[in-house]
Amino acid sequence: MSNLNQNHCVHHNKELTYFCESCEEPICKLCTTLGPHNYTLHRINSLQEAFKMRVEHIKQEILHNILPKRDEIFAQINRIEYRIQEIKYVKNIIERDCRAEMNGIEDRLNQAESMKQTILQHQISVIQQDLDEMNDLAIQFFNLTKKNDYLEFLFDSQSLLDRIEFLIAKPYNKGLDEIPDDLPRELTDLRLLLGKMEGQQQLLEILNEIIWRMINERKHEEELSQQILKRHSENEIKEWQKLVEFFTEQLKESEMICYFCNEPLDIKTINKTCKKNKDDIPDNCKKNYWIYN
Repeated sequence: MSNLNQNHCVHHNKELTYFCESCEEPICKLCTTLGPHNYTLHRINSLQEAFKMRVEHIKQEILHNILPKRDEIFAQINRIEYRIQEIKYVKNIIERDCRAEMNGIEDRLNQAESMKQTILQHQISVIQQDLDEMNDLAIQFFNLTKKNDYLEFLFDSQSLLDRIEFLIAKPYNKGLDEIPDDLPRELTDLRLLLGKMEGQQQLLEILNEIIWRMINERKHEEELSQQILKRHSENEIKEWQKLVEFFTEQLKESEMICYFCNEPLDIKTINKTCKKNKDDIPDNCKKNYWIYN
């Protein structure tokens, strides 16, 4: 019953044979004529055409969008998995180096400890010989006194005294030169070195900051000096321009010109006859004479 209702129009109870592209729903034939879906207002297609169009559209979306994106995601997964392997590989290398370094530290520590043990054992063996000698001396003395053999004791007493004097005079090392505190503490030294390096790094950063500020301050001072020098230079040039203008005016004022014709005079024309001086005066008085402008 439900399948029958799905295949029939809800408005006219007719079989669904068309598809309204405008409303995106299947319709019957009466819907195209009586409404609510008609050809004048809605785009109508057959079910087969609507099916073909959507199949082709979805197919193109899958081919051109879904599959390429799927390949990208697959490639990204491969890159992530490869990066995981890289991290594991590098971690194993670091772990191997750490083990090798730790083994080296342990070997060097064992060597230092073995050397100290050897030296101390040698010291024990040396003083143990003296101790054994003293024990033998005491045993020999008590054995001789137990026998109550006066002659044997008197014969051996001098050798006993010599041995006693030798043992008393023989020096032995009373100190302990080997101490545990000088065993190699490479990890502690590395931590201290790292701490010093961090402190030096901070100091370098402070020095860099100071140098950067000094460079900026010097640059600012140089810019100020250049501005001051430029301003002084401009003022100096202006002063020289004023002097040039002043002396130019002075030269113009002292320029020689003819009194009669106002022509400029030079060394060649200063004592020549003036053409405009036509007065009835003797020729020797018709010379042009100069005045300052």
